[in-house]
Amino acid sequence: MGGPFVSLTTLDLARKRVLTIEGYLYSPKYNKRDYLRQVEAMIYSVSFPDQKLNDKINDMYQFGEPLPKVADTLSKKIIAK
Repeated sequence: MGGPFVSLTTLDLARKRVLTIEGYLYSPKYNKRDYLRQVEAMIYSVSFPDQKLNDKINDMYQFGEPLPKVADTLSKKIIAK
C-alpha cells in the first residue's frame, strides 16, 4: 500500500530534538491533489509552545551567530527585551 505523503522535519534547538511530522493519503479511487494540499497546510500550520524561542535560535544558527550553551539563557534574554 502506498500513496502520496508530506513530511516535514525541523530542528527544535530549544529542547534539543528533531521533530518529524508526516501526513499521508489513502484514497485509491479519487484525485488526491486537493486533499494533499489540505494535509500539507495542516502540517505547515503546526506550532509548538516554545515556537518563538525556537525561531530565534534557528535564526541565530542560520546567521552564524554563536549559540548559547543553555537554551534557558537565551529565553531569559528574550523575555528581558
